[in-house]
Amino acid sequence: MYKKEGEIFSFISVPAGAELNRIHIDTSQIVFMLSGKTRTVCNNSVAKKIKAGTIFLLPKFAPVYGTALEPCEFFICRIPDGFESTDKAYIRKLPSYIPPGFSYEFNTLTVVPVVRTYLRLLMWMLKQGFKSATYQRLKRIELFYYLKTCYSPADMAAFMYPLIGGRSVFFKDFVISNYRKFQDVESFACAASRWRLSIMSISARTITAASTWSGTISTTWR
Repeated sequence: MYKKEGEIFSFISVPAGAELNRIHIDTSQIVFMLSGKTRTVCNNSVAKKIKAGTIFLLPKFAPVYGTALEPCEFFICRIPDGFESTDKAYIRKLPSYIPPGFSYEFNTLTVVPVVRTYLRLLMWMLKQGFKSATYQRLKRIELFYYLKTCYSPADMAAFMYPLIGGRSVFFKDFVISNYRKFQDVESFACAASRWRLSIMSISARTITAASTWSGTISTTWR
């Protein structure tokens, strides 16, 4: 169920012994393991045994393969390129929480009660036919709110490392999305430079606005 092309959320079940291979590699995905146990390798990292109650990340274009050691159920959320606008400020801060010498080893998260309840309700709603693009996008925004609230920035930074490990995850998206539009390196470099300047301008305006707000707002929601 939930397998219509373009849907944000999907559900997959596999029997014990099934070989796990990624089908959709053109988007990054957050995967919630609802039941079972697997031996999985992602992005050429070390093999890990993943059990029910684990959240893991499948980066865009990253190879993933493994074996279901038990009957397994997965709930999957596709991440938009560049993230939602409501999350970009948070994502930009995450690289600062990566410690020097950090080594990514397919870092995962553990499902907490709030996220577990969210998943149960969302799956029930999808079964009832609430599958419109607007509904699913709002539920993805809600999911990221819970992830930002329930997990520390350090844990989220390690979890999202394949997407934030460079200077700018958004610049990576720019390169992947636009390199075929240019016939030589020089013109592409000029376009990339203009892109960086526009991002710096936006960031400066955001910081100025935040400084203004900080003088008038005394309570912070977490």
